[in-house]
Amino acid sequence: MDRRRRLVAQAEGHHVVKAWLRLAGAEVDKLRSDVILRAVVLALLLGPLVMVVILRLAAPKVSSVIENPGEIPLATTVLLAAVGAAVLAASAFGREYDMGTVRTILARGVPRADWITAKIAVVMTTLSLTGLISAGIGLIALSLAGWQAEGGEVVGSLLRASVLLPLACLVYGGMSAIGSVLGRSAAAGMLAGLTLFLGEFLLSTMRDRIPFGEWLPISNLFSMIGGVFASILRPDDSVSAGTAAFRLLSVGVGLLLSAILIFRQRDVTG
Repeated sequence: MDRRRRLVAQAEGHHVVKAWLRLAGAEVDKLRSDVILRAVVLALLLGPLVMVVILRLAAPKVSSVIENPGEIPLATTVLLAAVGAAVLAASAFGREYDMGTVRTILARGVPRADWITAKIAVVMTTLSLTGLISAGIGLIALSLAGWQAEGGEVVGSLLRASVLLPLACLVYGGMSAIGSVLGRSAAAGMLAGLTLFLGEFLLSTMRDRIPFGEWLPISNLFSMIGGVFASILRPDDSVSAGTAAFRLLSVGVGLLLSAILIFRQRDVTG
């Protein structure tokens, strides 16, 4: 009897996974036709290259401008991905409200949690993979501009990017999801995501310590990037990479769960 129950549970689990993967596949198809995706991807790919050109124009030797030039492509890619996640997630969610397709999707029996997680997962994966390519382009451009990387600097930058990119996308994509659900539009989602991003910059420049300020995503992103970006923070705000990653993951998961909870309580039939 127990064996039969286990087999039934496994079959149900496989069915749930397959259903979620089909939902994610549908989200990929929708994203391909989104003109905003093209703009975000183009900005993400060109951003580090533009920053390297600016550095090169500022000084004949890029290392004379910043001690570790490899931080520039990494920081540029992560920050652009954060903004891109806020915009793209808002578009992915808001489009459903603008086109009136939310009711149709839910009427088919799609679980609300699956709908939100599938969209966030597709946005995270798309921007993380694009961001890695972008960081690589920036590092290549730096080498052509005369930067001689030591040992594992290039590998280290790409490894940090592979961790930072999904975390940044989760945080700001989650915030945009909340805004889109509450405001039932892409504009509301973008406003929520970008307000979080810009508001953090203002709060991080304050000399006076604010309650829970150490949990600000931007501060933890800078801590993980390190170097000159970590030095921007107050001395007591700089933490280890592990602690910063844990805080970012906690905030991102918290925002995602909040979006799911709010969406479950919202009436989309009106």
